[in-house]
Amino acid sequence: SMEYPIIDSMGYTYERAAYIKALMQRPGICPLTNQLYTSQKNALITTATPNRLARDLITELNRKGMINDSLDEKTDI
Repeated sequence: SMEYPIIDSMGYTYERAAYIKALMQRPGICPLTNQLYTSQKNALITTATPNRLARDLITELNRKGMINDSLDEKTDI
């Protein structure tokens, strides 16, 4: 499940661990669009910001039992 959502400089939301893994494999490249981030130097630091809105929504949906965890296993970046 998405525990630590972050948002990149292009406005896309990722699970933090998956985002870090993607940037380790392809530094400076947006995992979703394959475009180069404008700031290649320290791309991880300059492009990842906690997405509090997504985290609050996920927390609330979990609390209400409205999230189907089986979908998470099939989801990739």
